[in-house]
This record gives sequence, structure tokens and C-alpha cells, in this order.
Amino acid sequence: MSRIVVLGAGGRAGRAVTAEALGPGHEVTAVVRDPARFPDSRRRASRSCGAM
Repeated sequence: MSRIVVLGAGGRAGRAVTAEALGPGHEVTAVVRDPARFPDSRRRASRSCGAM
């Protein structure tokens, strides 16, 4: 199992990457500017908010 950080997880591509990474059981941290744009918080991904 790997640890993966997805930057921009609130966008279309970021949500797709996060979903693919969660499938095989990786530990995923989703970095988003707006937590409302990442509705998958109920899943196994942990969420971190911030701006770059």
C-alpha cells in the first residue's frame, strides 16, 4: 500500500485520480482549496485544505 497526495483533488481530473488511487487500497490525501468541491470526504481519503 502506498501513500499518495493528490493536489487539486476538487477538480474533474483530481477526483478521477483520487477515485483510482482509492480502488487498490492506497492511503490517499486529497488537497483542495474548497472542501465543498470534494464530496468524497466520506470515503477513505483524508482531506486537507489550502492554497498554493
